[in-house]
Amino acid sequence: LISQIISINFLTINHNQMEVFVLKTLKKLRKDVPRRFKDLRNLCDEMIGLLSDIEKKGDKKDEDAGKYYEPLRLACETRQPRLMEIGLDGIHFLIEHGYLRGYYVENILAAEVQGEEYGSKVANKVLMESIIQTVSSCSDEYDEVVQLQVIKVLLTAVTSSHCEVHEGSLLLAVRSCFHIHLISRNQVNKTTAKAALTQMLSVINQRMEVHDVQIHLNAPLSEIINQKEINIEDAKQSELNDKSELPTKKENSDEESKIHQDDNNSTDKHEIKSLSFPSIYHKDAYLTFRSICKISMKGLQDESNNNSDPIALQNKILSLELIQHILQHCGKAFQLDERMISVVREYLCVSLLSNCTSNITQVTGLSLQIFVSLLKVFKDNLKNELEIFVTGIFLRILESENSSYEHKLRV
Repeated sequence: LISQIISINFLTINHNQMEVFVLKTLKKLRKDVPRRFKDLRNLCDEMIGLLSDIEKKGDKKDEDAGKYYEPLRLACETRQPRLMEIGLDGIHFLIEHGYLRGYYVENILAAEVQGEEYGSKVANKVLMESIIQTVSSCSDEYDEVVQLQVIKVLLTAVTSSHCEVHEGSLLLAVRSCFHIHLISRNQVNKTTAKAALTQMLSVINQRMEVHDVQIHLNAPLSEIINQKEINIEDAKQSELNDKSELPTKKENSDEESKIHQDDNNSTDKHEIKSLSFPSIYHKDAYLTFRSICKISMKGLQDESNNNSDPIALQNKILSLELIQHILQHCGKAFQLDERMISVVREYLCVSLLSNCTSNITQVTGLSLQIFVSLLKVFKDNLKNELEIFVTGIFLRILESENSSYEHKLRV
């Protein structure tokens, strides 16, 4: 009985903490919001009145803060740094403490989800997807405090055990941290964005490894064998589909907005739908790894004159560093997954073919380190590809009179 009373009191304190925080945040927001944002002002007044009434009447507290998300969303959409900071800080606190789990389902037009014409059809959209979209849209802001808040919210949402961020929303969160790393003028924010990406990828792959072990412990042997055969067939079909759509070295990235455009093309969406995954966590790991490998394939303009686009160069270096981190820390589920091997063969190997011969020392060094990691992790599955690297690339570099001494030394 005593333990039950303590548990009830603890929950009441937690619920009170949520409502006290929301009330404090809304009052701060209402005080700073300009008059031209009439909808936001009115909504703040309405929510403040509602929370004040609940506090006075002592009504039963609600542990889900989803109903209080709307004014925070509108604050982020004002494009006013001070209001965005308050809104993002509120979202971060609620997610971090498990109050904003994003399980509410919103009914919206299917065209908003798919980006296509579906007439008046209605689709279901989980609130967390809307939260990730709202927060990610703030990554375009150059204000340093806003950028840092965006990184904190996205990292907390992706790594939290209280909410679920998967597939498109997960890729959007990763892409937004990439974007901040590229455009930020603040070195601390750039470093923080990179650290957040590293932590996100670690958590994504750790979750896949844990669920893979659970699946194999719970599933009969016959199901595991059948699933493995399906994975091999899926990987072969993916390999055939990919051959016609690989970027060439001639592609360049004059504008940062073009860097990630390939991630959302319709061919990729149909290809992913044709694949089967043991769990959503396997799919998340596949999507993020493939996306980063594709980013690393992007060419650099005027590389021969060492006059490359600085944003494209940062983008390539960051993607290579993240790939190296993934390969160094990947587990058995990653190493034995035929879909991952297919990504390595069709995307990463193509990327390394061009990056190992780059004139930029940092790109070459990272590419060679990744090759060594591939040799350790996938040597049994990539014998032909690794042989091509040694005989067709590395030996030619060593024999060529045009290769610099430093380049030969690295090889």
